[in-house]
Amino acid sequence: QFPSYLEGQTANEACCACGGGLSSIPPASDAPMVPGCSDSPFDWALDLGIGCKWYGREERNCVEFGEKVGTCGKSANEACCACGGGYNPTA
Repeated sequence: QFPSYLEGQTANEACCACGGGLSSIPPASDAPMVPGCSDSPFDWALDLGIGCKWYGREERNCVEFGEKVGTCGKSANEACCACGGGYNPTA
């Protein structure tokens, strides 16, 4: 089931793997701030519901678990600013 903000969209419209997803980057999450960086996708999470906010709580989370793949086929190390990933046009 899609989150409420995707209600009414088809999988092709809402799913990164199907060619959909968001076309703009929302503001950065409340994980430790990395200037100019936004988690990408902003709602990245593992199947268990663990997202970038959790990875940002302790540095070891990225080191020990950062390669686990979640939303859009990206790992936390690729998707989360706290792990050195995300979207940062100023980098």
